[in-house]
Amino acid sequence: MATPQVLERGVDRWAADTVKHAQLPGEISYDTVDGRRVVVYRPYPQQQTFCSHLTTQGIRYRLFGGAAGPGKTLTLLMQAVLVANCREEGRGLGTLCLRRTVPQLEGSFLREFRKHVPRELYQTYNEQKKVVTWWNGAITRFGSMQYERDVWDYAGNEWARIEWDELCQFLFKQWDTMRILNRCPLEGVPVGMDGGANPIGPGALFVKSLFVDKEAPMEMERKEQYDPSQYIFVPARVTDNPIYANDAAYLATLDELPKVLRDAMLLGLWTIAAGAYFDIWDEATMTQRAEEIGREAWWPVWLSYDWGFEHHTAVYWHTTSPQGVTYTYRELCVKHTDPIPLAEQIVEASKDMGGKAERPTHLFASPDAFHHRTSAASVAEQMNQVFHKAGWPMAGAADTDRVGGWQLMYGMLRAGSWKIATNCTRLIKCLPVLARDEKKVEDIALMPGLDDPADGARYGIYSKLRGKMPPLEQRIQKHLTAEDPNVRYQQLLIAQAKEAKATPGPVKLRRPWMARRWSRN
Repeated sequence: MATPQVLERGVDRWAADTVKHAQLPGEISYDTVDGRRVVVYRPYPQQQTFCSHLTTQGIRYRLFGGAAGPGKTLTLLMQAVLVANCREEGRGLGTLCLRRTVPQLEGSFLREFRKHVPRELYQTYNEQKKVVTWWNGAITRFGSMQYERDVWDYAGNEWARIEWDELCQFLFKQWDTMRILNRCPLEGVPVGMDGGANPIGPGALFVKSLFVDKEAPMEMERKEQYDPSQYIFVPARVTDNPIYANDAAYLATLDELPKVLRDAMLLGLWTIAAGAYFDIWDEATMTQRAEEIGREAWWPVWLSYDWGFEHHTAVYWHTTSPQGVTYTYRELCVKHTDPIPLAEQIVEASKDMGGKAERPTHLFASPDAFHHRTSAASVAEQMNQVFHKAGWPMAGAADTDRVGGWQLMYGMLRAGSWKIATNCTRLIKCLPVLARDEKKVEDIALMPGLDDPADGARYGIYSKLRGKMPPLEQRIQKHLTAEDPNVRYQQLLIAQAKEAKATPGPVKLRRPWMARRWSRN
């Protein structure tokens, strides 16, 4: 039987001998200690490991889960309930439970609250405002944060504990801004933020950086302020929840998922985000150390960049070997840099060990760099002045075909004809977490501030190489060698299946009577 957790005046008290309720793991109830109510929660073993760090000195941010089914939502809810009730006089103490949207909130925190928290534990619950008032005067609010600006809906209160269910569905700016509101005027209250997550969603990259890789995410401006000792990750799987551990039907359902989803939902692996566009990503085979590329001075070199000021300007250097393998071998990501100093940095970064600058054959810039926002020269025109002085060609507008660009990158990665140098760290971190657009599955969902490296690389790969791949019909035609119509149709289906694997998005299958179109004549 699990040991109950009682949080009293900010201190964990393990009091199995005084518990009168909550006799089963996972339950929450109350006890009367010294004449007052004390909330009692019996976590499962892995939940208990997570809960035990609530008051650990120095740990302010905790992440629980990774896989589906270990009881993340209930565990996070209990942290908010316990902290709200940790003081005999709790006026001025607030805890907050967040989901990205209101429907998700109804199906998670609010459902668990109505199911597990007895009515006698709290004074009132305002259904309209979704605010619980506890007997000690503390409050717990259930809220949503669909848009980035929604963070300011919570600015009127101080929140001692903020619980984020499915943290990977949120954006880094939302998490980072809420840290400002994460405080409490009362002494002895464990202040901090917790998250439960599967490696799915637009925030998967920053969550993985903070808690799994223990490094500052790319969106964090002052990376020196990141303190990894304040973050802890407690992994958990469905087998850590006794309710589902022996549920053969549910486990079989998870096991039958496509590999990417299975790795995330069943195993809790953070190697690639579920629902990712580049679901074939394999860092071991698709990257190579820059010094091992063996680039010769006569190989063609071209550059591409995605302009940004508040967001990063992502610059990439590309080359192609005589064997036809394209390498993206250098990366420069900066922000808050004016056009002329930026162009000077690009030229300086292009110098080899002897101090001689590589001269690119082409430069491709994001089309927004050519916009005339004022009467002054555009960003691209200002940068081109520096490039011209260095003897470089002028940068032209990159091809903006997003779907064509992503498909070409996907196909080249799969075929082994595009490799990325390991020093392009931002691009390597970015590609695995880019998610498909739900409304346009052939495209990648916009992830402002996160997809800059991918856009910067795409401009160079597609603008320079888009004519290298034969049309789909020509690629399929070479596989149709049989004279017999039935065999020829089978060859057609096999060829289409191969193309479907190499090219994201649907490859429309043709009906048998249409196979005649693919005749050799």
